[in-house]
Amino acid sequence: MGEGTNLAFSKVQRQLDLNYRKYGEKGINLLILHGLFGSGRNWNTFASKFKEQFQVWTLDARNHGDSPHSYHMNYYKMSEDIKIFLNKNRIKKVILLGHSMGGKTAMHFALNNQKRVLALIVVDIAPVEYIHYEVKNEILKLMKGIEFKPEMSRAEIKNTLEKKQKCDIKLIPFIMTNLIRYHNRFKWRIGLDGIDRNISEISSFPEQENIFLGPTKFIRGDVSEYINTENSSH
Repeated sequence: MGEGTNLAFSKVQRQLDLNYRKYGEKGINLLILHGLFGSGRNWNTFASKFKEQFQVWTLDARNHGDSPHSYHMNYYKMSEDIKIFLNKNRIKKVILLGHSMGGKTAMHFALNNQKRVLALIVVDIAPVEYIHYEVKNEILKLMKGIEFKPEMSRAEIKNTLEKKQKCDIKLIPFIMTNLIRYHNRFKWRIGLDGIDRNISEISSFPEQENIFLGPTKFIRGDVSEYINTENSSH
């Protein structure tokens, strides 16, 4: 498991050593990739339930969780991060499970590294560009607009977010999972500048000529706005 909180920000393009957690010591490797504004911790309960059948790995994507921050963030880079992680941990083949942004990363990796993916599971996302990302921009503005003071408590920050929010108030607890205390005051763990700079890249998906021929499963919610009849054919 990766240790510590890496708040260093990389302005140069370099390899990133992603933070991760491992559950289980035997069985096929199952790699879980979280969504935008999330972290591998979001999947702790799920991973724990499958640790008897699989070796489950939950990663923090670049600019998320305890992984390093970078100004460079697109699906080519995040796919390369996965390859580096697998090579470092001597993992030859995996089942890939990705949600939202993690789902796009999983699809990109599978399309370009077919021999290393045993099966692909994509949750609530399609390999297309989403032009309606106002909610993501509102979340970025909301988080960047908070002025952290040494005396501020979590309750005060939550109250401030609720007053400022223009997005779904139910997102506030999720947003607050990115809070950490750093040098006697709260700070966002997430690399907001890197995400903000690349939000259009994250909302899109690179055009691909490859076709993944392995077992693939798409999962959507009943009221999902991300997978529908039109984009499910891609």
